Amino acid sequence: MGRTPTKLCSGSLRDWRGEDSGTALLTILLLLGFCPGTSVALSYIPQEKSTLSFEVESLEHPWDNVTLICRSPNEAQAFQLLKDGVAQDPVHLRPHAREHRFPLGKVTEDTRGIYRCKHTSFLPITIHMSDLVEVTGREYFPAPSLSAEPVPWLARGLRTTLLCQGPMSELHFSLMREGDLQVVTKWAYKETNAIFDVVLPGNYSCSYTTALGNASEPSPTVTIEELNFFPAPSMTLISEVIQKPGSSVYLRCSAPIGGITWTLMKSGERVREESRASAVPTSMRFTVPIEEGGVYTCKYTLSSVHTVWSSPSNPVEIFVSDGSLPEPKLSLVSEGLGLTTGSEVVLRCQGSLTGAIFLLLQEKARRPLQAVSSTGSSADFRIPELTAQDSGKYRCLYLRTRHGTSGSWLSNALELSVAGLLPKPLLWSVWSDTVTAGRDAKLQCRSPLPDMHFELLREGEVVLHFWGWTDNYVADFTLSNVGPQDAGNYSCRYSPPENHSATRSEDSDALELRVQRAL
Repeated sequence: MGRTPTKLCSGSLRDWRGEDSGTALLTILLLLGFCPGTSVALSYIPQEKSTLSFEVESLEHPWDNVTLICRSPNEAQAFQLLKDGVAQDPVHLRPHAREHRFPLGKVTEDTRGIYRCKHTSFLPITIHMSDLVEVTGREYFPAPSLSAEPVPWLARGLRTTLLCQGPMSELHFSLMREGDLQVVTKWAYKETNAIFDVVLPGNYSCSYTTALGNASEPSPTVTIEELNFFPAPSMTLISEVIQKPGSSVYLRCSAPIGGITWTLMKSGERVREESRASAVPTSMRFTVPIEEGGVYTCKYTLSSVHTVWSSPSNPVEIFVSDGSLPEPKLSLVSEGLGLTTGSEVVLRCQGSLTGAIFLLLQEKARRPLQAVSSTGSSADFRIPELTAQDSGKYRCLYLRTRHGTSGSWLSNALELSVAGLLPKPLLWSVWSDTVTAGRDAKLQCRSPLPDMHFELLREGEVVLHFWGWTDNYVADFTLSNVGPQDAGNYSCRYSPPENHSATRSEDSDALELRVQRAL
């Protein structure tokens, strides 16, 4: 039996080069036997995070000679330092290394500030910049950070810890609880942090001292709550809301913790149970065969201890129709009325069955806009105040019973076109309108309408997108490692996900974000 000829790749490397790690990804794919033009689906992109710490030559005079050390989990091609939100020139290394030292020398007005770092890998992975390290030059060392893992609450069977992160190794860490005289201490020799188990609710902070007694400022406070039940997960319908009998739908449930067991319920009755071993916040996708309609929810508990359950998720209602009933007709009741902003419109769905359940759907909407139980063979759907959001194609159908299978197919499409912009959203800063250079800023944009896609703009130019579904009307925008270049006037806007460019809202009122240097 002859050998299979080796397939030779052709084409330009320029066609394969991406913005991040493109050459490395090309090399790996070529070694695996893929050629340009081959369709490759990457199901998992590994992630790495840089870590940053500093060393001092003398604890008696700590700020006389300081060196910043940036580390990566694996060998890196280059390391880059960022100061007060501004990136410095990267340092390319030959051979590759797992760390690079940036000497600062004596801390002066020019070198004090907030630093971060990041590395460049030769692997096709996502790189996250390090947490911040503050070089102050003051008597007190910079405050550590304090964070709760996996979540800031206590529940039976859940191990909750607090991570106190310092800027250097060989530190004595102390954890304090507000109103409690007892202080828990830990010595970290090689590590730059300490992990504390938490068993009592309260307000916690941490600090550290060096071997010579140099003390830090206290960390920001973290509040730990005690819960009798876990917070409710969120539930999303990935499939169409109207299904045929025997089809399958996909439901996604998401929780803030991992290592949990999921339960899917229909009308309060358990349908299926699944476990997830991952320790990180997780989601579960249920594939559910559908024979009839119903209301679905999900909840979760720890896989190790089934004594504490979460509250049920938001309900998702699914409708089923077998198309056995005649197709309805959808019409505009008042043909002569103009479709102007603020006017009322009535849509009529005419069926052939009395006492049916009528549903009105807008094209690509995630749920029926209205459901009406009628005593006759038709139902009227009122849209009291038209806005541009109401533009689109509408259809209707009717069901013999709300959660049965006997029903019609969708009606003819009726298109409404309303000129104008959607109502303006609200934009505000979660923490402060004034941000210290090198730290993060968090902005929130609230829409009066659900299920929108959002954009954040600076001086009229789009800088961030929020592409996920948001049932609670709010999109979070985090500006990481803010620098002077990020100062300015911000606004936000939203649009329906299926009509991103054609219909959008007014821009929100402007929010001025000010950036100041660390004091």
